[in-house]
Amino acid sequence: MGLFDNVKLSSMVNLPEFTGGNQADIEWQTKDIQDPCMDTYLIRDNRLIKICHEWEEVPLGERVNIGGLNVPLIRPKKTWEEDTNYHGKFRFYTMIQEPGDTGKDMWYEYEAKFTDGELININIVAKNSEFRRRTITLPNE
Repeated sequence: MGLFDNVKLSSMVNLPEFTGGNQADIEWQTKDIQDPCMDTYLIRDNRLIKICHEWEEVPLGERVNIGGLNVPLIRPKKTWEEDTNYHGKFRFYTMIQEPGDTGKDMWYEYEAKFTDGELININIVAKNSEFRRRTITLPNE
């Protein structure tokens, strides 16, 4: 499994053959940008932008209590954007549930190519690979 990064797309990005709704609302993932560690990137204005955070610990009185434990959470203290000036290719992908009660998920996978920081193109790698969601019922013990 492992870590991944999130990719967000502006609504102006053209995704070939995408029919899964508003791409800007979809959660896309990649493992191809540097060392994935749950960072968030944004493709906007033909650039790859990294959403950066300075983190702070949540004060004890504001922590969520789970099972009697105050979980030591962190939260963003400051957020800013950095242009990565990315040069290369990376794949990003998502799985979207089909509308209705079909039980089918649709896989979309794309490859973005950047040259000297500029988005050159986005090509579709995989589309419409069907996965059936299964409900597994365990016997009562």
